[in-house]
Amino acid sequence: MHKHFAFLAATLAVLYADKSFAISLCGPIPENLTCGRWVCTNFDGEYWWEPQPSSAGVSCTSDDGNPGTCDGNYTCVPTYTTTPGTIHPNYLITHVYYSPPGSSSTITYNQGNTFGSTVSLTNSFQQSVQGSVSASGTIGIATVSGTVSVGSYWGTTASSERDVAFSVSASETIPGVTDDINHDYDEIWLLLNPKLNVTIKKVASTGVIASNEWSFAANQDPLTEAKPYVVYVGWLKNPASMPQNVKNVLNDNGITESYYPELLKANPFSNGSSPNQFMDPVRFEFIRTVPFTPRSNCSSPGSALSYTVSQVLTNSSSTELTQNFTTGVTIGAEVGFSAVFKASLNVSNELTWSESTNSKLSYGSSTSQTLTVGQPSCTYSGPTFLRVYEDKLWKTQVFTLDYF
Repeated sequence: MHKHFAFLAATLAVLYADKSFAISLCGPIPENLTCGRWVCTNFDGEYWWEPQPSSAGVSCTSDDGNPGTCDGNYTCVPTYTTTPGTIHPNYLITHVYYSPPGSSSTITYNQGNTFGSTVSLTNSFQQSVQGSVSASGTIGIATVSGTVSVGSYWGTTASSERDVAFSVSASETIPGVTDDINHDYDEIWLLLNPKLNVTIKKVASTGVIASNEWSFAANQDPLTEAKPYVVYVGWLKNPASMPQNVKNVLNDNGITESYYPELLKANPFSNGSSPNQFMDPVRFEFIRTVPFTPRSNCSSPGSALSYTVSQVLTNSSSTELTQNFTTGVTIGAEVGFSAVFKASLNVSNELTWSESTNSKLSYGSSTSQTLTVGQPSCTYSGPTFLRVYEDKLWKTQVFTLDYF
């Protein structure tokens, strides 16, 4: 009975601000709780301070001095105002197809293959502005080539990024063009003018921008938004070789020649590769070696051997590789949005896509490609080992020719 009375007395002492009796039982009161209080608690003759959270919605002052409300779990959340709007980056790179060596060689990506990377816009915003992604799902693009979806296909769990996946609807065959490896014929695939929804949060008391929450808009207009497109590495290296109709499309979508070097960063071999090329294991996963010997005589058509190449489900490297791409952006005309969004950017009217390998966990059953290797000509005198790797950034196959 005496212990029960002491417990009630100590509790009442804290509640009514006469703390001396509670302190005599529980000792000094711990540090102040922004959204809570300490209660002197008793059990079986032992006394201690027990934290008790303030109710959700109670007014408070956050650690940085801004007014807010308690969340019911000891944290003071500043009061924000929100400004919604839309933006259209000029492009987003979805993947790269590498051309195999051998004029009669092909790599066929079968139906069900999924390519892409883990995407973030965090590097677009000033350091004080937090960037986060708010939604997943299909972007609403279904083309002859495939569909584009947003989610956690390769294991990302970060709030600031999402996996963007291009899923092949029908098999796609990438031909070899020359007996050696010529990366000028590699294909860089883009989405032109994708639409993003953005909500900007500002601290109500100061107007300081706290965060940009963005998402890919669902069901984008296939005539004007997120249009799939492909350009060759050789065109980007030598713009004079690019067909005028292709250049017109890029220009119409804000991708002028000044952005061609940004697109070329998608392919680390855009300037060529050498025999026994070093392949960084952070980005490239070795798959297999196949022979690449010349034909026995010049009148022979040569043989063509086909191999099944399975897509790698896990990443053998624990290190993540990230590639940044700068793009122009069209900012929507929603009331009050444009000026606030521009104020959040590191560079006015430009975004930075950060695309990474991430952890690359399994997203389902293994998919496969068919690699057909045609013999090079009888006069071929180059390396005779063809090695196949997976580019873990894009989830497509890349090739080297090696002497040993």
